[in-house]
Amino acid sequence: MSNRYLIYIGPAKMLKPVSEKYYKEVITSGSKNLTFLIVTNTPLRRIIPQIRDIVLNNIALGITVYIVSYGEFNQMLNHLKECIHNNVDEITSIDIYVIRGYKEYSDKIKSFLKDLNISYKEVVL
Repeated sequence: MSNRYLIYIGPAKMLKPVSEKYYKEVITSGSKNLTFLIVTNTPLRRIIPQIRDIVLNNIALGITVYIVSYGEFNQMLNHLKECIHNNVDEITSIDIYVIRGYKEYSDKIKSFLKDLNISYKEVVL
């Protein structure tokens, strides 16, 4: 059960700076139970080093990390809808970071968030 969601969509080039900045916000806010969703076709061997230290150093936050390819997006979206719908009263923030050119994916997420009347913050990189 997460109360903060970070959704990153795009190639891994901006993943490290985005995740470092976001984790600093999470730590200072005192939040627990963070779900970090990464949607990319970048190979895992290039993603893991960018987030490994942040995740391991902050494991006490209760971090869950999902990494899916663009081809798996619709399946992941159904799972995300279910998780958010079941925990809608406990969610404190949903932040979407999307690389320009990948907005079709964030638009699908924003559409169901609007249907559930859930606010979110989107940053286009």
